[in-house]
Amino acid sequence: MKVKSLAVAVTVLSLSACCTMKDGTTQSVNIETNAPAKYKITNEDGDVVGEGVAPTVVSLKRGDAPYTVTLKRSDTSPEAKGTINDNGNGWAWGNLLFGGIIGTIIDYSDGAAWDLDKVVNIPTVASPKDTVDPLTAPPMATVPVTINNTVNNKQG
Repeated sequence: MKVKSLAVAVTVLSLSACCTMKDGTTQSVNIETNAPAKYKITNEDGDVVGEGVAPTVVSLKRGDAPYTVTLKRSDTSPEAKGTINDNGNGWAWGNLLFGGIIGTIIDYSDGAAWDLDKVVNIPTVASPKDTVDPLTAPPMATVPVTINNTVNNKQG
């Protein structure tokens, strides 16, 4: 009888903190954008938790969301922002089903009880200074172009 009780206790304890054991405390999130851009990620407290160039995949701590992702194509382009949110992790139910109050406390305290959005897609806009308006741009100099031993498509 003692062996059976010990086996049940070991099984219950091994299943506690299901989220932490199954998914961990960090998660990969895809940052997608329509053009390469510098990104900065801040957590809910305003602390910068990541910087780099998007599109990319980043690893973020579960439970610290919402995260704000700010993108800029250049120093003069306008900022584009997106949010990465927390969602409930289905493995948290494992703690309730197997009586793991300790596991529930662990999963919620280390953030593992939450899933982050898997993808954030943030379209960016180029700076007006970065683009050339063909109607107002100065004319380009006319320079002969040599292609296949011809100048401006004329033999000679």
